[in-house]
Amino acid sequence: LARFETWAATNKVELLKIPEESGRKTPDYKAIFPDTDRTEVIVEAKEIDTPFTVDSEATITLQPKTGRSEEMKFWGDPVRRKIKKAHPQLAPYARDGRPTLLLIGMWTPAIDRVLNFAIPFAMRGGKPQIGVQGGAFPFVLEGIASGGKQLADDTNTSISGIGRVVKESHVSPWRLVVYRHNNPMIALPEALPGVDYFD
Repeated sequence: LARFETWAATNKVELLKIPEESGRKTPDYKAIFPDTDRTEVIVEAKEIDTPFTVDSEATITLQPKTGRSEEMKFWGDPVRRKIKKAHPQLAPYARDGRPTLLLIGMWTPAIDRVLNFAIPFAMRGGKPQIGVQGGAFPFVLEGIASGGKQLADDTNTSISGIGRVVKESHVSPWRLVVYRHNNPMIALPEALPGVDYFD
């Protein structure tokens, strides 16, 4: 959330905390953009907190809380679980006519970049198979296997898109990258200050 709040302050986006309601979980923020319409987007932030290990052959193995290990190629699955969890929190706001955004980040910053691959695969189908060159970086896409989808066509249409806050280098500003649903109940505006879209 700190990254998102820094991005918002830099881009003059007002963040208002949504108070919790008795009996149901609510999203985290109402984001008010400094465009001419003062566009409001409802935002739910989810963090993937699975630690990992790297062996002598640079194979990354996830260490979930369940105690079972998974290969990096299954990273679409944790993102899909976050989509399913956020859906009931965001759906009432979409039904009220407001665009919604699921913000996803990695608890382990060293592998945050896998979300470049994991988010599109989780949304539209397929599972990324990730290999690592030269130790820990850079991540390289090795191939694609078929898989389920959680945010395409008529699936979870109450989520307008999935975002992640990124920084290209230590001197560059934080950017909000958003992957849009291809058939949402309420679409995100075509242009919002401080947002880079990937479709």
